[in-house]
Amino acid sequence: KGFPDLMLCFPNGKHHGLFIELKSTKGIQRPSQKVMQEALEWAGYRYEIVRSIDVFIERVRDYLMPKK
Repeated sequence: KGFPDLMLCFPNGKHHGLFIELKSTKGIQRPSQKVMQEALEWAGYRYEIVRSIDVFIERVRDYLMPKK
């Protein structure tokens, strides 16, 4: 319960992996999702909420190829 929709199990030097929650433009996080986000971030993972394909691509690209 509350687990994100997508995960990228690939460390990038800063985070252990990337978790993505997909939401519509009006979608909101459920309480269980907020608890999961806190736990994942505490454990060293990056967590993103995305609401469009463009933002999804941007977040994944930024995670895999961070700016130096």
